[in-house]
Amino acid sequence: MFLAKYSSVSPFIRIREPIPNQLFGKKAPEFNVSIRCEGIFNSSWYTLNGGELCTFEENGTIDQTEWNKLNNGSVIISFYANDSESNIGFRQINVFKDTLGPLIEITDPIPYAVFKEEAPSISLNIEEHNLHKTWYSLDNGTNNHTFNGLTVTLNQSLWDDIPDGIVKIDFYANDTLGNVGYKMFNVTKNVPDEVISSPGGGGGGGGGDGSSDADTIPFGNEFLIATAIGIIVIIIHKKRKIISKNI
Repeated sequence: MFLAKYSSVSPFIRIREPIPNQLFGKKAPEFNVSIRCEGIFNSSWYTLNGGELCTFEENGTIDQTEWNKLNNGSVIISFYANDSESNIGFRQINVFKDTLGPLIEITDPIPYAVFKEEAPSISLNIEEHNLHKTWYSLDNGTNNHTFNGLTVTLNQSLWDDIPDGIVKIDFYANDTLGNVGYKMFNVTKNVPDEVISSPGGGGGGGGGDGSSDADTIPFGNEFLIATAIGIIVIIIHKKRKIISKNI
């Protein structure tokens, strides 16, 4: 902090840091001001949103305890200085505090929606004015996969390796200050089994797997017996017609 004589009666304060509307997170901002005084300099202090008076003798960092008391949003930092004659100089600046991560919502599909062999697409809504990066994980954050936009299709190779059942997807987003938002979402994977038909072995010896033809016919042996009886009845009926014509 540089002190010098100045033509003004009240001390003159110039704020070098922070800059107007600068964004800060959980860590209190640093400040750099210069004060020039016509008379004999006495003391300097600042307030945050008109709160506790915090005195300082040199440039440094805003009091962390006082910064922690503030809500997210606009913060007015007011700097003051006076001289031995109690003339007070004043200058203020507006900055913003943001300690919240992005808010993530899943808009489609519904929780536990069923997907088959094709990897699902997930639509999201992310509330964050200073969005920086988005990503998802299928293994509790061990491996992360970035994506852009508000719709993401899961990596097909990763989906292929996941067994049937409930699949947990972890979605993340951060802002330019490093605040991270998180949303866990579940879908269901259910790939239908392929139906493979295998023809039986040749002759009356049955199929190669030891099963008989009756095992693949509804009602088994009962169906075969009924069919045989029907054929015999038809043959007898036809023979009777031939005999009656010849008489």
